[in-house]
Amino acid sequence: MLENKSDIAFINHDIKNYIGNSISILRMIKLENPDLVGGECVEIVIDGLYRAIELSNDIAYNIESTTENKKPASNSGMMTVNLNRHLDKKTKPIYEQLRKRTGLTINDTYEILEEDKFIFINHALIMSFRENIISNALKAGATRLDIHHEMKKHYGIATYKDNGKGMTQNELDKIILSLHGDGVICGLGTQSIFKVAEEIGFHVSYTSVEGEGTTIRIIYPYVKL
Repeated sequence: MLENKSDIAFINHDIKNYIGNSISILRMIKLENPDLVGGECVEIVIDGLYRAIELSNDIAYNIESTTENKKPASNSGMMTVNLNRHLDKKTKPIYEQLRKRTGLTINDTYEILEEDKFIFINHALIMSFRENIISNALKAGATRLDIHHEMKKHYGIATYKDNGKGMTQNELDKIILSLHGDGVICGLGTQSIFKVAEEIGFHVSYTSVEGEGTTIRIIYPYVKL
């Protein structure tokens, strides 16, 4: 029996870690062997795992509501938004502002579905999320940041690739370990990225090559209205 909100949070966090690890391994298998006969099956499995993440969020919310007999605070800042409209009307202008303010060359591209999809976000946290990614890129000496937003059937993906100095294997290992609760990240920007991702249910993965740059991939599940 779950005793309190902390129990629920820890279990939900573990569920996401196990599922996230499975997704990472499946994507690695597919990337290393793009001609894999079961490639389509891999995508089906990945879609299923993301749906499991949605269900874990629903279960945690329902148990939490029952335990505390109240809804989340109305001032939490979290809201459901239409992702299609958000990317087109909100995200594009924001990147234009960041281009002017930072001097960084930002190339943003989009693959948007015709069918409306919705996500649960906090606008202030999302802005902090973007700014920390850009700040880290600038600190790494990057002059260019390629951003690609892609809407899949059950989830969206945002990929940020910079041309900075990249990370050493030791630095990258620390980030990978942190995903499983065993590592410590010293950089405040990276800490903020993971903190925001955890708060709003995003999955974050890093790849980096020293001397070539870093790629951050954010995966976020859709919600049903």
